[in-house]
Amino acid sequence: MKRILSIKHWQLFLISVLALFLSSFTVVDYPIITLLLNLLGSLITLIIPFLLGYYLFFYLDDQINLNYKLFVINSFIALGSFLFVL
Repeated sequence: MKRILSIKHWQLFLISVLALFLSSFTVVDYPIITLLLNLLGSLITLIIPFLLGYYLFFYLDDQINLNYKLFVINSFIALGSFLFVL
């Protein structure tokens, strides 16, 4: 999973467009498939910043003191609120 730090900007753009496409996709007469595609697109949109923050945290110097647990808590609050609104 550390490959996410080495992806190019255009690859990240394509992943974001794919997530946006999935989250706005509608399958007629199949509401469960539509819901699953919306959830998948939304989760991709929210997981990418979390993974970037997770892997970039380990590249920090030892002199920099950041609370990683606060980052995780804020990420899950953002995910929960987004799923609640969805």
